[in-house]
Amino acid sequence: MDSTQNNQETIVLPPTQKVIEANAFRGRYNLKSIVIPDSVEEIGEDAFMGTGLEEIVFPRELRKLGRMNGDYPSLRKLDFSKVTKLAIFPSCFLSPDMPELKELALPYGVKKIGEAIGGEAICRLFFPPTVEEVEALYQSDVDIFCFSPGIKSLLPIVEDIDPDESCRLLVIPEYVGVYKSQREAEGISEKALIIDVIPEEYRHFYD
Repeated sequence: MDSTQNNQETIVLPPTQKVIEANAFRGRYNLKSIVIPDSVEEIGEDAFMGTGLEEIVFPRELRKLGRMNGDYPSLRKLDFSKVTKLAIFPSCFLSPDMPELKELALPYGVKKIGEAIGGEAICRLFFPPTVEEVEALYQSDVDIFCFSPGIKSLLPIVEDIDPDESCRLLVIPEYVGVYKSQREAEGISEKALIIDVIPEEYRHFYD
């Protein structure tokens, strides 16, 4: 790999590429943007570690994904909203060393949210329509864009937040009443879990 490639700020991968190997772009600090074609089915562990990437949009055909455990100093957004074939979402997927990560959109098909999906800086989480259960969510002051018609329990969302903090659950308009009733039935205060409607511009996020 020559120095010219190492200094590229933008990379567009070929439309027939199937695999991005582990550590493929590791240490390319000048890399600010990457376009991953929908043909990519596998991304290895820490493929983008130590880069200057601010956003990664994952491909539709992604089936296998490695963890991101290293240094991602500039990363602000991870978008899995196009992904529909990822059977397993890695546990402890994200490194705590992502100081700028604000937004995480989980892939369609995920049914259970594990306990280590996000970094401390995340303020916007997107749950696909397939989510049925949240195991734990160690975050507060977060907006959860929830497209699911029903989650087994809302308690794990709020049980670890400080008394003076809150989360906001944004749902499809027809689900608002259902979720408010569930909040009341589970004894969760309106202050701890605010329930509101997903803004119009996001209603078709997972379509």
